[in-house]
Amino acid sequence: MHRFIDKVVIVTGGGSGIGRATARAFAREGTTVLVADIREDRAEETVALIADHGGQAIARRVDVSSSQEVTSMCEAAVETFGKLDILFSMLLSSTRAPSARKLMTNCGHGSWASTFPAPFMPSAPRFRIL
Repeated sequence: MHRFIDKVVIVTGGGSGIGRATARAFAREGTTVLVADIREDRAEETVALIADHGGQAIARRVDVSSSQEVTSMCEAAVETFGKLDILFSMLLSSTRAPSARKLMTNCGHGSWASTFPAPFMPSAPRFRIL
């Protein structure tokens, strides 16, 4: 069953461990994935694993402690795929990582809740952070 078909997700920390497993799981469910990691080589490895199983993904080097890089990451997802539906962050508990509120503000959202309005994504009226 493809529960997330035609959805676009960013997975931060997607280059290894639980982040990699999460990116691969989203791809198996039909989601297009932007794999973000501070180590681009690891993000590219995850993308290759996804592609090997017929999924669609791109890699992006991102330091989530940088507001500018997070903003650029979100813009890249929208520019590349036309929308952004889900942000899955494996890094919110890290001492270097920004809070969820800051991450969402940098992605164009100013409010904190489990579901966020997504004004820059006309095809997706709601945005989820997981």
